[in-house]
Formats: sequence, C-alpha cells, structure tokens
Amino acid sequence: MKVFTLITLLFLSSLIVSCDKEDEEPTPEISISNITLAETYTVGQAEEINVTIIKPTPCHEIEEESATVSASTYSYYFRLLNNREFCIQVLARDETMSVNFEPTEAGEHLLNFYIDGELLETRTVLVTE
Repeated sequence: MKVFTLITLLFLSSLIVSCDKEDEEPTPEISISNITLAETYTVGQAEEINVTIIKPTPCHEIEEESATVSASTYSYYFRLLNNREFCIQVLARDETMSVNFEPTEAGEHLLNFYIDGELLETRTVLVTE
C-alpha cells in the first residue's frame, strides 16, 4: 500500500510540475529615448532634430513616413518595419533618425512624434526672430 501511495504522489507531483506554465517574456514596446533639441530656434533657419527610437527588436527598421505642419504644430510620422526574413541579432535596439525643423514664425511651437500612428512624444520649443 505504501508503494502505491508513493507512486501516486510521484505521479501527481510530476503532473503538477509539468503543467506549471513559464511566464512569457513580454514583447518589448517601441519608445523614444531621446530627442535632441536646441534651447531656441530662429525663424527661417533649418535645423536638424535627432530622435532616438528604441525598437522592439534589432530586426526592426524605422522609416520616416511624413511630416506635417499646421500653424505652430509640427508632426513627424515614423513607421516601424519588420520585413527582414533573416536577421542577425545585435545588441543595439536603438536607431537615431533626423528630421528637419524650419519654423516660419516666432513663438512657441509644438513638436509631435508619432510611430505607427501613435503619439509617443511631444515637445515645445521656442522660436525667435
């Protein structure tokens, strides 16, 4: 009887251990880690703004899709691409993109940064004459 109980306990414990699910690794999300801005900008002077984007995996690519201007609001749109069949895994997941900022009037301007249609960051900059 003791042998039967021992075998049953071993069977049940192995069943419980084998059914224990491992936690799935969360899928890293895309984010903006840094936006390099000057303290002030001058009307009519084109400047580059560097945007550092952390990609979900090193295999993803970032593409600048478009930029729109509406009054004093500048919106920069990026798209996340994953069309590589083969990918060499590297350690760096960040990619720096440059966008142009050429204000036409003085005052405060709002800069919006979108990736795949989602607003990720907003900055306000001062433009002088």
